Amino acid sequence: MIVLHYGFGVQAVLLAGFISAILQTLVIICLQYKANKKAGINYHVSLCVTKKYLSYCLPLMFSGLIIFGLNGLERWLLVYYVSFNDIALYTVAFKFALILVLLMQPFGMWWMPKRFEYLSNNGIKVTTQITHISIVLLCSLTICVCFFSPFFIDMFMPENYHSAKDLVVILVIIFAIRELNELINMGALIKQETKNLLVINTIATVIGVLLILILTPIYKINGVLGALMIAQSIRTLTTYWLSQRCFYFPFAIKEIIVLFTITIISTVISQLQQTLLLHISSAVLSLFILLSYAFGIQLISFPIIGKSKKITGDNDVI
Repeated sequence: MIVLHYGFGVQAVLLAGFISAILQTLVIICLQYKANKKAGINYHVSLCVTKKYLSYCLPLMFSGLIIFGLNGLERWLLVYYVSFNDIALYTVAFKFALILVLLMQPFGMWWMPKRFEYLSNNGIKVTTQITHISIVLLCSLTICVCFFSPFFIDMFMPENYHSAKDLVVILVIIFAIRELNELINMGALIKQETKNLLVINTIATVIGVLLILILTPIYKINGVLGALMIAQSIRTLTTYWLSQRCFYFPFAIKEIIVLFTITIISTVISQLQQTLLLHISSAVLSLFILLSYAFGIQLISFPIIGKSKKITGDNDVI
């Protein structure tokens, strides 16, 4: 806000973001160092352990770089095929759709590091139950963001940006598919199949970029959205297949498909022209139906976590 006030422009804004990120990193390092010192943890370098960790982590790091083709590269390509006004609308819609990711983040920060510990200590059933709860949470938040993002765009954005609300719902669905990929990707990580995950991400990105190059000149922004949805769907389905092949989790597939159907119908309803009262009523009713169904079929059932138990058989966890 300071650099904008004094008219320093875009480069200064980017520099402000860079300074903020550096400060955040330094603070986190200091906090981690103090926590380690208090816990009596000392760092030491082991080439053997480092090699083992790098063989697991490097494919994940490269996957993160490659998946940039589906999480940012499309805006570079849009420059060649659409007007700056359309790019501005896409960016506004993108930012509002990103609310879904931010709302899922607290759960993800708790669950992602804990899920393997839960699997080892409490078994497959409890881990699957919590994953079901996470999918219900994702669907609920998707409905909320689809209903209320267009409302906030109308309320807080200038009138020439209001048409961004026509894009935001599709972007929310794309983000939801991406978040789903993270929730169901357990088996491949348990069995350390990170190289295969790299292959999946590479193939999905290549397909996505090719579809963007083919569809964008014809369908403009709609072509980009269609390409991203297809690529993310392929990535998620393939990741699910690999994970289940590596380590089977008894997901309630039929019930989850019904859950997705309710979510899709709700997102379609969110696009109907309605009065504010009817719009809010539709959102509440959609959430009520979704949660009633989830509780009714016990897709949401809060597990009783007892004493640790060893997992035996083909799916042993080390």
